[in-house]
Amino acid sequence: MIMEHRQSSSSRRTPTTTRLFMAYLWMVGAVFYYFRYERPPKSHRDLPHSGLETPPLLPLHPLVTIVVPCHNEGRDIEDTVEYLLATTYPNFDILLVNDGSNDENTADPRRARRTTP
Repeated sequence: MIMEHRQSSSSRRTPTTTRLFMAYLWMVGAVFYYFRYERPPKSHRDLPHSGLETPPLLPLHPLVTIVVPCHNEGRDIEDTVEYLLATTYPNFDILLVNDGSNDENTADPRRARRTTP
């Protein structure tokens, strides 16, 4: 005698439905957490000693090196370098690292180099 175990239709959920519900729950929780704990009220953003005031302007800007790995990024490297050159920070270097690319475009990073004023 074999007994069959049947689940009611209300308790039967597909794994996809459960995953979507959990993803939705995580997203709602993240938004709630941000607005409740992370985002300061407007009245506190520029108060002294709140840790949220605008940082002071530096008299000297230290040199910053931006390291960009370029593994088979031949078609995108020019756009990446152009975007990095548009930064507002005044003292920076861009270091393109070719880490064994197979495409011919990344083999010569000099074609992505531009002169800045």
